[in-house]
Amino acid sequence: MRRTSRLAALLAAACLALPAHADESVDHPAVQEAAQRLEWEAVELLKEDRVLAALPLLEKSAALWEVAAGTNTRQTYRALNSLQSAYFRVGRYAEMLAVMQRRLDIAREMFGESHDQVVLCMRNVAAGLDAVGRHAEAQKMREDAQRLRR
Repeated sequence: MRRTSRLAALLAAACLALPAHADESVDHPAVQEAAQRLEWEAVELLKEDRVLAALPLLEKSAALWEVAAGTNTRQTYRALNSLQSAYFRVGRYAEMLAVMQRRLDIAREMFGESHDQVVLCMRNVAAGLDAVGRHAEAQKMREDAQRLRR
């Protein structure tokens, strides 16, 4: 089966398992499997340096993980990391920065304010802010991260 046919079948199965209302959560294996397989397919495309082809898969995977596992979970956190890296590679810095901020919020919720992952996310957000020319905000974020390290 071709890659596009497999992906279409996975997405169809995942959509059937999604809740009828946006405020409902879902813990359905088909959604989780689809999210994981999309992520794997994206990784294969990234290995071939096909970032633009991988981006929609990473976006869908992150969205599915958020629905399947929840917003503040390790699966969503990991999926957003892959997505932010892909946005960086194609120069979509505003979107990258939005994803970085979401990851920072999730890290704060999952680990607590002074955890190493929070500090790392803050440093990444600072680098993202620098990339879009928001140097004063980046400097403040670096200073805040440094205060947490003490």
